[in-house]
Amino acid sequence: MSSITESVAREVLLRYGDRAYYVLKAAIEVSNELIASNDVRLGDFDNKRLIKKLKSYGIKYNPNQLLRILERDYGLIETTYRSSGQHWWAFTDKNAVIRALRMYEGMDTSFDDPELYVLKLQIRMLDIDSLLRTLEKLRQKPRLSFMDKSRIKDIVMNKLPEIAKVAKKAAMYEDLFKEFLMKVQAVFVIVEELVGKIQGGNLSTEFTYHLEQTQFNDI
Repeated sequence: MSSITESVAREVLLRYGDRAYYVLKAAIEVSNELIASNDVRLGDFDNKRLIKKLKSYGIKYNPNQLLRILERDYGLIETTYRSSGQHWWAFTDKNAVIRALRMYEGMDTSFDDPELYVLKLQIRMLDIDSLLRTLEKLRQKPRLSFMDKSRIKDIVMNKLPEIAKVAKKAAMYEDLFKEFLMKVQAVFVIVEELVGKIQGGNLSTEFTYHLEQTQFNDI
């Protein structure tokens, strides 16, 4: 049974995706390296070593804002020391974060099922949250520009078929991907509304049916 901290860490990974994954992974690795080298430390990791570790992954990213969220909103880390030049944090439950990272990577349950492992990677690559944000912005516009309409067409013609194929596979593991499938449903609802706006009215019955069916049928 997962702990509360592990559940919270999984929620963070679902919400912030690879950004949170690499920051937490880097923090764990820094912590382990400090322990192995017996370095004097004021916590599990500090901002300078964390940024250096991210750079070793090829990631140029200042994690300070995300770290504040992890501490203030989720309680996964806590400040142990702070000065003008240093900031150290400690994990409130390091092992729980490690288990959540492994789950995110698909190492706990997916490795014995290669198809499930690949499906998790496909879902991550789709970045459904980013698409939803884009669609919501388009939805809120009182008038769609030519570029907006072209973008919507590209989503319908190119992005939705990919989503439909992955969603059909995810539906076979509904309990694992319930949140993803709900987001897919939201995508189709918003896209239908946007296409209707472009056409100056509601979608035709035939097109609406086709749009709904693409969620679970091959294109």
